[in-house]
Amino acid sequence: MKRKWIGYVVLLAAICLLAGCGTKQEQLPAASGEITESAPMESVPSVSGQPGSEITESPSAGTSGEIPEVTEKDLEDAINTASRFAWDWFCDNIHVDHSDVIMDDYAGGEWSYERINEGNIRTVDDVVRLAEQYFTEDVAKELVSYKQWLEKENGLYVSATDGLGDPMIESYTIQMKKDSPTQYTLMVTEMFNGEQLVDPYVVHYQYENGHWVFDHAFMCCFDVPIQFEK
Repeated sequence: MKRKWIGYVVLLAAICLLAGCGTKQEQLPAASGEITESAPMESVPSVSGQPGSEITESPSAGTSGEIPEVTEKDLEDAINTASRFAWDWFCDNIHVDHSDVIMDDYAGGEWSYERINEGNIRTVDDVVRLAEQYFTEDVAKELVSYKQWLEKENGLYVSATDGLGDPMIESYTIQMKKDSPTQYTLMVTEMFNGEQLVDPYVVHYQYENGHWVFDHAFMCCFDVPIQFEK
């Protein structure tokens, strides 16, 4: 039996040699220019624009990550947009249902409150976040504090307006200086009938959370003409 078993081993070894088995072939280097199956997938660069491909490199400077320069026209439009937003929401109450009114305490007495009719605005925090699209967080909260608010199950109510008064600003004179790609300093002078209303004051226009905001509460019911000075 022992001789018969040895014979089987010898026969099996011969078959393996003829079939190319063994470790010697596994140790041979791959031919030049070939990609072996063991090559890691991340070593093959992805191709932009091909279906299913991924762009693994960070965008280079000057592409979509660049913050564009703010022009005088951009600034003028931004001031007037923010100013009209503040007037409409915190003075004129144009985003309310004037027929949906409740009475509640205010300044030691009673006052009428009107329901906000913007469907996605349900809380005071919603109003703050809305104002933060134009102003810094501190200024947004300051503007919201101009009014009284009631959060009810059927919506948000805001104190009714008691007269709007007369707009005093006729125009702005602004000196604009770029501090960095994310901030501009403005020296603002308010003018009426050719005269300076108040002492010039400083406003910053800064890039936060993906958009530009002011650290001053511009507010007016019309687009104010702006004259830029160097």
